[in-house]
Amino acid sequence: MKEKNEILPTSLNQLIHNLNLLPGIGSKTAQRLGLSMIKRKKNYLDNLISSLSEVSEKLKNCQSCQNICENEFCSICLDEKRSNSQICVIEDTLDLIAIENSGYFKGKYFVIQRLISPLNGIMPSDTMVDMLIKKLNQIEDETELILGLNSTADGEATSMYIVESISNPLISITKLASGLPFGSDLDYADSKTLSQALENRKSF
Repeated sequence: MKEKNEILPTSLNQLIHNLNLLPGIGSKTAQRLGLSMIKRKKNYLDNLISSLSEVSEKLKNCQSCQNICENEFCSICLDEKRSNSQICVIEDTLDLIAIENSGYFKGKYFVIQRLISPLNGIMPSDTMVDMLIKKLNQIEDETELILGLNSTADGEATSMYIVESISNPLISITKLASGLPFGSDLDYADSKTLSQALENRKSF
C-alpha cells in the first residue's frame, strides 16, 4: 500500500499540508478541503490566490491596539463615538469579533496576540503585553481596563502579570463576570453570555 504522500501529486500534498497547519483543521479535513478546491473552476482558485496575496500584502497591526487593519489605525480606534475611558484587553481578533457581536461594549480594545504560557515557552516578550502595560502607564485620564482574556490557566496568569505590572493609579481594573466557564474560549461564547459578562464585570 502506498504512503499518502505517494498517492497525490506533490503540489496537492503541499496544499493539504498548509491547510492542516490551520487551527481546527485535521488531516482528513485538510484533504477534503484541498481536493474540493481543485475541483472548483479555475477562476475560484485565481480569486483565492488573489485574496491570499492581497491579505499578505495589505494587512498589518493597528499602531494603537494591535488589531488587524490595512492602515495605520483600525476602524475602532478611529471611531470618535467609542469611549477612550474603557480598554478591553483580549488575546486575538476572534475575541474582538465575539465581543463586538454582543453589541454591548462601546470602548476601545488592545489585542495582546498571545497569552503568556511559560510551560509552552511563551514569555511576555513573545506577546504584546509589555506594549499594553507601557501604554497604560502613560495614560493621563481615569481609564477602566477590562480583562477580557480566556478563562484558562494561561489567561489567568496573563491577567495577573498585567495587573502586577500596572503602576498608574488612574487605571481601574475589572474582569468579565462569571458565566464564562473556566477553560472556555471567548470566541465560542454566545452573544448574550458575553454581554452579561461585560455588564456584570467586577473589580479584579
